[in-house]
Amino acid sequence: MIQQFVRAWCRNGPVLVVNGYHPACRVHHHVFRALTSQFGIKSPRQDLLTKVQAIAAWKRKKSSPRHVYIVLHNIDGPNLRKRETQMVLSYLADIPGIHLITSIDNIVSDLLWTPEDSTRFNFLFYAHSHLGTVYVRNTVSNGNCCKIHGCFW
Repeated sequence: MIQQFVRAWCRNGPVLVVNGYHPACRVHHHVFRALTSQFGIKSPRQDLLTKVQAIAAWKRKKSSPRHVYIVLHNIDGPNLRKRETQMVLSYLADIPGIHLITSIDNIVSDLLWTPEDSTRFNFLFYAHSHLGTVYVRNTVSNGNCCKIHGCFW
């Protein structure tokens, strides 16, 4: 369902797909490395919030794509549940022109977020359950954690 949404509506910018349920998925290694290397963003080797600020500064430039879509399958994945990781993702989602599209596996995942995080995420929730999750995870778990798809800008 998310892939259909992305194909239909996310055509005016690059799409970064992150498999949060992948055992090797780390925001600081995969998401920020993909964004900074793909777009030539100068990012200091410091904490994650400093990297978010570097991405926000890049996004304010006229030469950056107007929209960047980050599809994060399983935002509540095992390696993404840390407080710092969720906070950094919320700051990233709060940058104008960066759109975070996520899926959640656990019904109580909203307990991961403080009210401030929830405000920055500004999620629109859409309930959809299906039985293909385990099969998809097992077929993807040996693949890459993060890929950038088509730059359509």
